[in-house]
Amino acid sequence: MPRLWLLIAVMLSLPSSGALAAEDLPLRRGIDPISTKLSSTIDGFLTSEGARTSPGGSYKLELAFDYASGLMSLKVGDEKIDELIRHRLDLHLLGAYAITDWAEAAIDVPFTVFQQNGFAALRDATGFDDPAPSKAGLGDVRVLGKLRLLREDRHLVTVSALAELRLPTGADSSFLGERSVLVYPRAMLERTFLDRLRVGLDAGYRYRALPGRYLNLYVGDELALAISGAFELPRVLERKWSVMGELLVSTPSRAPFTATSSDALKTPLELLLGLRVQVYRNLWASLGGGTGFLGEAGFGREGLRLFAMVGYTRVWHDRDGDGIADDEDKCPDAPEDRDGFEDGDGCPDPDNDGDGVPDGEDGCPLLAGPKKLRGCPDADGDGIPDPQDKCPQQPGPVENEGCPDSDGDEVPDHEDKCPQEPGPAANDGCPGTKPWVVFEKGKLTLKDSVHFDTGKASIKQNSLPILDELAKILTEHLEVKQVRIEGHTDNVGGAALNQDLSQRRAQSVVDYLVSKGLDGGRLSAKGFGEDKPVAPNTTPLGRAKNRRVECNVLE
Repeated sequence: MPRLWLLIAVMLSLPSSGALAAEDLPLRRGIDPISTKLSSTIDGFLTSEGARTSPGGSYKLELAFDYASGLMSLKVGDEKIDELIRHRLDLHLLGAYAITDWAEAAIDVPFTVFQQNGFAALRDATGFDDPAPSKAGLGDVRVLGKLRLLREDRHLVTVSALAELRLPTGADSSFLGERSVLVYPRAMLERTFLDRLRVGLDAGYRYRALPGRYLNLYVGDELALAISGAFELPRVLERKWSVMGELLVSTPSRAPFTATSSDALKTPLELLLGLRVQVYRNLWASLGGGTGFLGEAGFGREGLRLFAMVGYTRVWHDRDGDGIADDEDKCPDAPEDRDGFEDGDGCPDPDNDGDGVPDGEDGCPLLAGPKKLRGCPDADGDGIPDPQDKCPQQPGPVENEGCPDSDGDEVPDHEDKCPQEPGPAANDGCPGTKPWVVFEKGKLTLKDSVHFDTGKASIKQNSLPILDELAKILTEHLEVKQVRIEGHTDNVGGAALNQDLSQRRAQSVVDYLVSKGLDGGRLSAKGFGEDKPVAPNTTPLGRAKNRRVECNVLE
């Protein structure tokens, strides 16, 4: 057909109701030839966003490449001579976040990396010297919000509503975007069969405030339908695999489901197939492609479409409610016990140290030990668990907190300045010098300690020389009419027990002095228990200083 007749035919195909405004001229563009975009939300299929929503806190970050060929066929009469857009490669930066278990937001920032056009053929066929579109540029940014209305486990199917806005950020003169905001509400229904097969149905309406137009192609409001499916395959190398498929339909709302009229009103179908694989934990990759059918390639019906996606998807499923996502939880059906031992694996550890004593009864849940010591180790075998033993590698009695007392002066070696020579606690375990008893200015002072058997009132043999010296001084100083022997203890044990023990020890000293010939009428005994400490009871040395006998001259 001569060029003049093609131009006339194109002009005659335009609406004839009144004069055309400048933006309705036949060469006006504002058409994005790829109207069906890849899925942006977390639980989407290939292009369908799916009715599912992920648990609150889940998110997805993804990079996608989308290639298409055979876009917007150029015909002279019934003869196809070229495509206005022969090849196009888009890159998408996708992100989604689950605000709650039932609400999700997503965004798609697209870039056209390359597109090859057939405008030379247009000029040759029509004589139109229309500038060719840019080869690359930003596309229309998409913002999406999904709201789940029904859940399959309660209502047999999952039903969600989705609203999508496409912002006119792409150059509409280069077929990179719309002329105005595109509003695309959708209703989505989904059901799972046999725990592996997801089937979804979408219905939506693309509303364009300003329709796109080029030559005799008019792109206004559209109805969009999609049937989607995903089947989870058996795991391979412990990785999840799914095959997906979609059948897509977009049809003009003013004359829907027409397949035989003019190019502007045809309803092509598109079939897409894909594979999604778990590369590693939360890292996923997808590959797929498809083609359109019913009619020749043109707007809404690509000759070939290929896509690839790779992204990080964190889905916060937590069946056992322990705060560790199922995809990282080694025991997704048994909650972590949060006891400070391997809490990150998601598995309960009822016996952390494996000593046979349950953690709830184990005094040392991270250190293996015998049951008789409540699961605590005892390296030196002195019966005192290592965490309470001040000398865990050297055996010692309980009263010395597990530390040895080599010289037997009741001052443990680690606090004894003279560990091989017995001495009073008041002298830090070093031996005093004679005399051990001093009578001066009417006061009796014992310069060495009187030792008793542990927990008893019996006097140790090494303390008898001190008491012998005390008896000698009292025999020489008959002017001393009345002496009270006072007993004191530390705070180990009950107060009543210590009171009784101190009284009996004081009486033992009185009895010994009487056995040495002293008049019992000059002596009395009184126990004060733990009421009058002379040092803190927080260390063995301090407690040793508090276990003492004093002589108080009353008359």
